[in-house]
Amino acid sequence: MGLKRITTLTLLLILGYGLFTFLNQPDAFNLTAPKSDKKENTAVSPDVFMESPVITQYTTKGEQDYVVVAEKVSHFPHNDISLIDQPDILITRKQSSDWHTTSRQGRILPGGDVMELWDNVVIREQKTTGNPGMIITTEFLTVYAEQNQAKTKRPVTIKTDNSVVNAVGMNAYLDEERVELLSNVRGTYEVQD
Repeated sequence: MGLKRITTLTLLLILGYGLFTFLNQPDAFNLTAPKSDKKENTAVSPDVFMESPVITQYTTKGEQDYVVVAEKVSHFPHNDISLIDQPDILITRKQSSDWHTTSRQGRILPGGDVMELWDNVVIREQKTTGNPGMIITTEFLTVYAEQNQAKTKRPVTIKTDNSVVNAVGMNAYLDEERVELLSNVRGTYEVQD
């Protein structure tokens, strides 16, 4: 092969590589379509959204674990967080009380095992005996699905049919039907006849 032929082949390879790069990275050469006047940032736009979803999770034994109903759920890929409008969650337990939780807003954190709820959070214990259970209210709550726990560092109010307890901070162990209040606990108890 002559020097002229090798030079031509090398030049064609370099041009081919340049053309390949040019076609695969058009925005590097400012060849993208002009942006619209809309101020939509695709980096923080949802990739998926659902309106009026009903999501049911089952245990490994095939028993219903919880049901989430919402007005809207939007997933954001840049941080793997799902925002929830009007979440309504029913956690079912075979051996203990069911727990019904509502709020105005919520989000599911990356991995799907932790949910944060805020703005008028209400947790209602639904006893299997038919007796009214406790009602817990707070402004912010973190729910750990795998551990069946709920926690907050914010003020919390717990009401039963004959008592009201106010505190700051709470750890709720749903399977154990146990609530641990963290500080500033004040309560009233009404003796029933």
